[in-house]
Amino acid sequence: ITQLVAPGPQLRNAEDDEYRRVDTKVYAANVNAVAKRLREETGIRIGYHPEQGDIRAGIFEPILERTDPRYFDFVPDVGHIAACGLDPLPVYKKYRTRMIATHFKDYSPDAEYERDGKRMRGRMVPFGQGVVKMPALIQFLRETRFSGQVMGEGGGANQTMRDYFVDTLQLKL
Repeated sequence: ITQLVAPGPQLRNAEDDEYRRVDTKVYAANVNAVAKRLREETGIRIGYHPEQGDIRAGIFEPILERTDPRYFDFVPDVGHIAACGLDPLPVYKKYRTRMIATHFKDYSPDAEYERDGKRMRGRMVPFGQGVVKMPALIQFLRETRFSGQVMGEGGGANQTMRDYFVDTLQLKL
């Protein structure tokens, strides 16, 4: 199960100030109770998947530090991490023992797009066209014998994503 923080009045990506108002102590206490019960009663694992708002607001690490690693795991999204100016590899290294899955996306701070009639910069791009160093991440996951799920999203069309995973990252699908 993937756990998100949804601080706004609706389940959606909230504004940064809504994330900054999250009481990470209360959130951690609640999710610890749910995760412990879920694991003990069903064996199902639950992992925290921080979105860009969590990362920009600086709450993702306090949440991970306040939650019980015996019950509450981690599902990092490398695209969101990179979009917030962080390198995903040190995040992987710091929290590897808690990772049960990872979410691959690539991000380019220079990619332009239009939203509501305005030109914007910075977006997810097809794999290999952004700043995420996927080969280094795969190498680390191999070295640490990661056996969790790797999910790719936004890496281009299906065949393009498959080719990137197989040809560039040398993954077996």
